Amino acid sequence: MTMFLRETAHLINYKRVQRLMQTMGKGAIYPKPNTSQAAVGQQIYPHLLRRLMINRVHQMWATDISYVPMPDGYMYLTAVKHYVVVGLDL
Repeated sequence: MTMFLRETAHLINYKRVQRLMQTMGKGAIYPKPNTSQAAVGQQIYPHLLRRLMINRVHQMWATDISYVPMPDGYMYLTAVKHYVVVGLDL
């Protein structure tokens, strides 16, 4: 932001830009620390479908919900998948 303002003939330093952005509640969007890491001592559950032979349509479904940060807030992305391949051995 500071470089952009300097290129448009505004004499400003990064500290003022930082203070103004903080006052307005604005900030940079960047990857946050990986929060998917298991805690020390957390129980690990087995994959219950490891040896399941899928031989019918709609026998197995999977879903995932992800939090996606956006410039004006956030949204949730939901994906649903059903397995229809006959004879797939997981």
